[in-house]
Amino acid sequence: MTIDTIPDDVLLEIFSLYVYEVKDVDAWHTLAHVCRSWRNVLFISPRRLKLRLLCTNRRPVKEMLDVWPALPIIIKDSATILQAKGADNIIAALEHRDRVCEIILWGSSRSLLERFVAMTQEPFPALTSLCLGSTDQFAPVIPDSFLGGSAPRLRSLVWAQIRFPALQELLLSASHLVHLDLRNIPNSEYISPEAMVACLSGMSRLKTFHLRYLSSRSRPDRTTQRPAVLTRTVLPALTLLGFQGASEYLEELVAQVDTPTLLTLSITFTGVTFRIPRLYQFINRTEGFKPSDRVVFDFYATNIDLKFMPSNGFELSIRRPNLSGQVSSMAIVCRELSPLLSRVERLDLLGKRLDLRPGWQDVVDPMQWQELFHSFIAVQGLYVSKKLGPLISPALQALTDERAAEVLPSLLYLFFEGFRPSGRVHEDTKPFVTARQQSAFPVAVLRWVRELDGYSEFGDWEVDD
Repeated sequence: MTIDTIPDDVLLEIFSLYVYEVKDVDAWHTLAHVCRSWRNVLFISPRRLKLRLLCTNRRPVKEMLDVWPALPIIIKDSATILQAKGADNIIAALEHRDRVCEIILWGSSRSLLERFVAMTQEPFPALTSLCLGSTDQFAPVIPDSFLGGSAPRLRSLVWAQIRFPALQELLLSASHLVHLDLRNIPNSEYISPEAMVACLSGMSRLKTFHLRYLSSRSRPDRTTQRPAVLTRTVLPALTLLGFQGASEYLEELVAQVDTPTLLTLSITFTGVTFRIPRLYQFINRTEGFKPSDRVVFDFYATNIDLKFMPSNGFELSIRRPNLSGQVSSMAIVCRELSPLLSRVERLDLLGKRLDLRPGWQDVVDPMQWQELFHSFIAVQGLYVSKKLGPLISPALQALTDERAAEVLPSLLYLFFEGFRPSGRVHEDTKPFVTARQQSAFPVAVLRWVRELDGYSEFGDWEVDD
């Protein structure tokens, strides 16, 4: 059999596999230019092959639309600095609003966004995916009439740092959303937790939801006492929830939803962290999060990360501009999540990316480290990276009385990276080790020789004699 004699249905199956494997919007162009018969097969079943026309600011859109059949249109701004001709190409594609199925305008110029707003005041009936973001603080405000006031066919929405007072109304109309990503929402566009839950309540197909406020000042109003939530909105398909903002906001949000299929919960708290009992209750009723026996704290210049190893789908980060604030805020979080941490047997403190300038050792009060350790009642091994050793050892040095057995009561081994018997860390930990021996809870100090990977098993270690 030669290629000319392959039946059309077999060709169609081959084309389908090719387009799927290449995963390029323009992949079908290669097939269309082989011969007329192949083009005919392509255009007989454009829906099965998911044929799309990609229109960008770099392409002569008007000429392209005249050449090809009336296929669905994807609009993508692929330049950071646009000339007038490039903007004209985007506008030319927008004129075919009944065919536009996807719009991606990210970091576009103010002038293009203004023209885009003017062109999108009527419904786009075929639109299923919208990604709109700006880095310009003077980007135009989107009017209430955007998309005719509703987008019922939307499956994916990414909205970043663009003012749109009617965003809540648009979300209420988008009941078929599968992916929702709201990034860097300015305070002027604040949506209360109650209103957000109302928007989510109609999204039974929603699988991923990211909510990121631009500032930690977006906090719910707690001046009035709210009644306890008796019924919760169920999001039956949600598998991923990402949040960045004030801890109080997340508390209000998770108290009002149930996510029976949730597998990933990624949280970033900004500003001061307060009590989070509802977050623990939310995690506790989510079956996808299994207990882990290892926790890793990774310290950075502006944030601290908490991760379970092996990963159980839950991770939490706190953004604070100083180490003291990071430690104190994470101590509050750990106290609130202590039932989750009660089985942890290994605790790692990493700080490879920290730039500890002279004097930082005195910034974190030893009591703050002790507060952080209080929730880890089952930890048997404490691993401390080289940069953090001089900060952790004074906290242990202060534990020379009955508290020596109260902080990390199950501790058996202390691992210090780069530990030297003649070094400062050794001298600082001696009182703690002695107090533990006298209290019948002995601890051995070991040298952490090398690290294979920050999140895998560590390398060789040696016992300090």
